[in-house]
Amino acid sequence: MGRPRRRKNHGRARLASELAWREVLGTVPRDRVHLARLQNIWPDMVPRHLQEVAWPAKLADGRLVIHVDDNQWLHELTYLRRELLDRLRRASPAAKIRELRLRVGEVEVVPPPEPVPEPVYPGLPLEPERATIDAMESIDDEALRNRVAAARIALGSR
Repeated sequence: MGRPRRRKNHGRARLASELAWREVLGTVPRDRVHLARLQNIWPDMVPRHLQEVAWPAKLADGRLVIHVDDNQWLHELTYLRRELLDRLRRASPAAKIRELRLRVGEVEVVPPPEPVPEPVYPGLPLEPERATIDAMESIDDEALRNRVAAARIALGSR
């Protein structure tokens, strides 16, 4: 009987994210992973009006293809190509984008994020109940009584 095989990571803890990325990159082509990252940051990279007419559709060998709605937008984005390329390179240097191509094609419109409602804080009635007034008046320390009363007023003013 031979010696037991030693595990590759013996003695070294590994992060779950590291293990997950190793599996993802072993299954999904790197260009596809980089494209997905570019698509995730796209809403932050371009103004809303451009998000509705342009979308990163393909990344292969450093060439990023952006689909646009129509020829008019294709022409318009031709003037913004250099600035857009610079922004995308800075945002995702790992994608190693060499070239940006614009094509008329299907554009995926990402809906704007839903507004987060303001939190609702339960308020107290402006006029405290008789039991609350009695409890505050029973505090012997005048400084503490004044602070409790100020806190009650602040809570009632919301």
